[in-house]
Amino acid sequence: MLIYRVETECGLGAYNCGAAFAGSSRPNSPVPSEDPKLDWYEDDREWSTNWGDILFAFESIEAFRKWFNGYEIESLVSVGCKLSVYEADVYRLGSYQCVFDPERARLLERPCLSEVYNGVM
Repeated sequence: MLIYRVETECGLGAYNCGAAFAGSSRPNSPVPSEDPKLDWYEDDREWSTNWGDILFAFESIEAFRKWFNGYEIESLVSVGCKLSVYEADVYRLGSYQCVFDPERARLLERPCLSEVYNGVM
């Protein structure tokens, strides 16, 4: 499955790279504990011990576009974020985003974030 993750070249995700955001836990972008399909995240010991580190991403470009607004995309681009496309066999789908094990995924490409968001690619 293709997985889409907003991150810098060194792997810092959207919320760890210094970008500015309009707020947290909006209806279209809830924190993991508010997503009924990811509510296992904080206390699932099997995931953390058997699957290693996990990263948050999206199962589709459409899901990525719904999560962020234009202001946030501009901020993410300004700190060097791109949309990393991974091929992953080990993942879990949430209602809005997904999680995957980066050790079991292969990076395919990193297109320009704003071009993907705006439908240029």
